[in-house]
Amino acid sequence: PSMSLAAVGGRGVGVVVLGVVARVPARNLRAGDFVARYGGEEFAAMLPTTKRVTAMAIAERMRIAVAENGLLQQLAQRTVTISIGVAETSDEVRVDAVMLAADRALYTAKAEGRNRSAFLDVASALSATARARALKATAPTR
Repeated sequence: PSMSLAAVGGRGVGVVVLGVVARVPARNLRAGDFVARYGGEEFAAMLPTTKRVTAMAIAERMRIAVAENGLLQQLAQRTVTISIGVAETSDEVRVDAVMLAADRALYTAKAEGRNRSAFLDVASALSATARARALKATAPTR
């Protein structure tokens, strides 16, 4: 979420709000997708074999579902919004490289005004050297 949940009415209410927000992805993901709390108020979702357009559509559905959730508005006494970073790769790179790209996309979404989704291709997020290392680290050994 793009705000401090402790600011929504105290830590107790913030924890309840976080729990309600955490249930939104389950209603918007497909079989084979995976979501987990990544730390603090952040979540990570893995959408295997998903193209950018589909991933962004899923992200937007989740974003809108949170913003329009009446229970969240009632608990928080305001509209609760989330910002989402989406990353895509066609290369076999390490998960941490994909997470770095998604994290950079998240911060782009926040910098552009919050309550939005932003996209970043993994190759764009990595320097040429880092990309070569990431590909080498996943290459099969002989």
